[in-house]
Amino acid sequence: MLLRTRLLALLLGIVWSPAAAASCLWQVFYPPNRDQTWNFLDAISVVGQNDVWAAGTYNGPSGYVAAQVVHFNGTKWSEAKSPDVSKFSALAILAISDTNIWVVGSRVYHRLLSPSIVHWDGARWAVVHTPADALNGAFQSIAEGGNELWVAGWFKGNAHDEPLVEHLDGSSWVMDSPFVPDNNAFIFSIVAASQKSIWAGGQGVVEHFTPSSGWVDAAQGITGDVVSMSARNERSVWALGPEEGGPFVDKWEGNTWVSIPYPRSSTTALMTSIEAKTSTGYVWVTGLYDNRGIYTEFVDRYRNGIWEDTKVAQAGSWQNAPDVLAAVPGTPDLWAVGHYTNTPSESFNLAERWTCPAGEQ
Repeated sequence: MLLRTRLLALLLGIVWSPAAAASCLWQVFYPPNRDQTWNFLDAISVVGQNDVWAAGTYNGPSGYVAAQVVHFNGTKWSEAKSPDVSKFSALAILAISDTNIWVVGSRVYHRLLSPSIVHWDGARWAVVHTPADALNGAFQSIAEGGNELWVAGWFKGNAHDEPLVEHLDGSSWVMDSPFVPDNNAFIFSIVAASQKSIWAGGQGVVEHFTPSSGWVDAAQGITGDVVSMSARNERSVWALGPEEGGPFVDKWEGNTWVSIPYPRSSTTALMTSIEAKTSTGYVWVTGLYDNRGIYTEFVDRYRNGIWEDTKVAQAGSWQNAPDVLAAVPGTPDLWAVGHYTNTPSESFNLAERWTCPAGEQ
């Protein structure tokens, strides 16, 4: 399979380097687990090299799902105070500072799966009530755009599932009016290219917000459904997809989507995350091959037409899934969090950090 992929890459003019510089490497960390057998990290936010936050879920009291938050202080990962919210699934996190952290996801509220936001002010977690409280759905992503925060996900509409977007305008959360396709649509990722340029993408939908135009359909020209997005600026917005099979990497260059040739495009890889906000100019993607429940994870990076397989470290003998990426500002370092397993009946928190010697990338 790998040989066939490389031959196809050559025919398409894709340059594929089998591995990154040998002196750079992935280092495995084992954040503390809240449960003995069932733990997942689904989101990460990096404030700085010594201030990294991750969130996810674990098997909580009475067998219900509960949220967990862990923190890296530059030396080790430790358990942080987690939201004490019943039946809350944490799906995304945004850490602005140690006293300003947002976690979004869903919780069972009035017998519905309700889109939910919780906030840490340095002393306690509090549920933040928004217009979406009454809906049946979930928030999947959060982004900071200038002085505003944006959250996005989906809810069950009258005819089909619809995109959901809210933003924090000063002190109040406001329900937006995103473009609504005719069929089911779920937003999985929202990113800010600038204070005045917000992008959202997912299954059946890609849309773009500017103050002058509001939310408009921006899916024309994109290869398929989007699982993750990342933005450097208004002329460098990246989309990764789909979640299952036939992966693609697309780039918005200011007026159109451009397909970036990717050596794994002809494979059955499942893609999970993309990160373009790096100081080195690399774009990073992560995904996996699922062989009857046994995962083979990969993390690739791209720059100047060249793809590299960075040979992610294997932590678990059954599954190894560092699913979500985040760059460390001002450094070549990168974090990936997720889970690992040694048997089909367990799952433990996983974090991996990409580091390079001084002067290397």
